[in-house]
Amino acid sequence: MKYLFSILSIGFFFLSTTSLFADCIYKMELNASQQEDGNFLTWSTSSEMDNQYFVIERSRNGIDFEVAGKVKGGGTINEAQEYSFSDVNKNKQFTRFFYRLVQMNFDGTSAFSHVAVLTRTSDEKLFDITSLNSSIVDQYFNLNLESSISNQLSYNVQTQMGDVLLRGKIQVTKGQNAISIDMNDLEVGRYQFALKLKNEISVIQVKKVDSSELPEVNLATKNKNTKN
Repeated sequence: MKYLFSILSIGFFFLSTTSLFADCIYKMELNASQQEDGNFLTWSTSSEMDNQYFVIERSRNGIDFEVAGKVKGGGTINEAQEYSFSDVNKNKQFTRFFYRLVQMNFDGTSAFSHVAVLTRTSDEKLFDITSLNSSIVDQYFNLNLESSISNQLSYNVQTQMGDVLLRGKIQVTKGQNAISIDMNDLEVGRYQFALKLKNEISVIQVKKVDSSELPEVNLATKNKNTKN
């Protein structure tokens, strides 16, 4: 079994100052921040075409999403547009939230954004997972994390029963880091992906699927399936 990981500069996978998805050029992609009464989401576009609205979807585990709200789009416009959405935190037992946008065109086509990750805490952390392509993968699990130190980070991928199938170490630098984990050799199913930096651990769920079952999460291509 081959184990492969790579760490690349920020922006290689999905974070960039400008990006194209569906018929919108994004000036700033989806970002989630913590407020006292809930979570605050922001994003902006530099131009739009046929953009009817954005659906904001929320998840507790990064895999199963529900609709949190909707924001009207700009239609067809070549001027910068700023967007925001407040998600009031009604359930205090959850500390980690996953958000994504579904950008809907007037013709019914749509496109997903990357997934923004927010962990609500008042404690200082050594590292924090800030975003990912998706928790549903067929080959590689790509994520971005921010580290407060330069150090060696270890990871493992284990079954729901606790059997470790993948493990490795990655050198991270202070600031933003983009990480890719090769999951090609794993069977279809749900896994726990654990990251550890010094004595701090963060665990996230990952679902491995066949390529035919992979949802279209592509910042540059429309999803031709109409969202119900």
